[in-house]
Amino acid sequence: MRSSTPVPPAVRGWCPSLAEPLASRDGWLVRLPVGCRPVSSDQWRVVATLAETRGNGLVEITRRGNLQVRGLAVRHLDRTAELLAGAGLANRNPAADGQRAVVCDPLLDIGASPDRASARREVVRRLEQLVVDLGDGLPAKWWAVVDGGGPWPVPTSSADVAVVDHGSSWQVRVAGAVVASAGDPLAILHAVAAVIRRCADAGCRARDLPGVADGWGPMRSEPVEREAWWGIRKVGDRAVAPGAPPLGVATADALHLLARVAEGPVSVRPEPGRGVLLVASGEEAADAGAAELAGTLEQLAAVGWVVSPRDPRRWVSACIGSQGCPSALVDTHALARARLADTRGRRLHISGCPKRCGAPPGVRELVATPDGLHVEEVG
Repeated sequence: MRSSTPVPPAVRGWCPSLAEPLASRDGWLVRLPVGCRPVSSDQWRVVATLAETRGNGLVEITRRGNLQVRGLAVRHLDRTAELLAGAGLANRNPAADGQRAVVCDPLLDIGASPDRASARREVVRRLEQLVVDLGDGLPAKWWAVVDGGGPWPVPTSSADVAVVDHGSSWQVRVAGAVVASAGDPLAILHAVAAVIRRCADAGCRARDLPGVADGWGPMRSEPVEREAWWGIRKVGDRAVAPGAPPLGVATADALHLLARVAEGPVSVRPEPGRGVLLVASGEEAADAGAAELAGTLEQLAAVGWVVSPRDPRRWVSACIGSQGCPSALVDTHALARARLADTRGRRLHISGCPKRCGAPPGVRELVATPDGLHVEEVG
C-alpha cells in the first residue's frame, strides 16, 4: 500500500483559506473557519453545491470544527471564494477576520441561563476583536477556544488560549495551563490580550513563548475530563445528538441532507470530533425534540454516517492520505477500514506520513514512514 511521495513531508506554517488555497493531490483545498458555530441551511447548501459542481464532491470536517472543500480546479478558485464569502462562511481578507482563529464550544449557548449565554457570546465577540486589533504577526496556526464547560469536549489543551466558563468563575488557560481566573468574564480578557500581544510580537505559538507564565503566577495544568457520547441526550432544555461522516469526510449529498435538516427545528453545528452536533430547537419539548433527532439520525445512517455507539468506525480517524495529499505514503482510509476490528474500543489514528496531521491527543497512532508503519502513542 506504500507509494512514492513527490513532495517531502514538511509541516506547513499556514492554513489554507480563501486568500491562500492549498494545492493538493486531488486539486485545490480551501478551509472555512466555521469554528464549531452553527451553520445555516443556506450555508450548508452553498458548500454542498460548490463541492459537487466545482470540487470533487468531498468536504472534510476538521478537528477544530472547520470545513474544508477539496478538489477545486484553479479556474474555479475566484468564483468559489466569492460565493463562500457572500454566504458568510469566510473572509477573503484573513487579517480582518477574527473568527478565523476563535473556536467555540458547539454547545456554548445550550444549558445556560439567558444572561450566561449572552455573556459567553460577548466573550466570543471580544476575543475575535482582540485577534483583529492585536493579532498582526500571529502565526497562521494560532487559535483560541471559548468553552462553556458543558458535556461536549472541546480541545482546550491544544489551543493557544482558552477561556472557560466554570459556572461560578471564568478561567484563562494558555497552552493548556491555567493562568488567570475571575468572576467577571470581561475582567480576564486582559490576560488574553497579553497572550495575543506576546505571541504576535514573537511570531510564535503560545507553547513556544519563553517564560510563558511570567506575570500570571504559577501555572497549573487542569485537564478537561469529558468524553463524547453517542445517541440522543438532553442538555438543558434541548435534545442533542452527534453524527459523523466516516473518517470526517462528507459527500455533497450528505451535506444537502444537512441543509434540509437545518431548514426545520434542528441546528446543525460542526464539532471537534470531525462530525456535527444536532440540536433540537428550544421551541420544541425535549421529548418532541428527541423524536425529531431520531428521525434525522436514521436519515444520516442511510447515507453511511456514524450515529451509533456500536459502530466501530467511531474509534478510528485518519488524515486524507494518498488519495488527497502529495506527502502521504499510504492510503490511510483503506488502512482504517482494514483495522476496524483491531480497535477494541480504543481510539486509533492513522497518519500517512511523519507530519501526523490531525492526530488527536491521547490516542494510539499508526504512522507511515519510508521505513514502514510504526505504532506511537500521542500524548
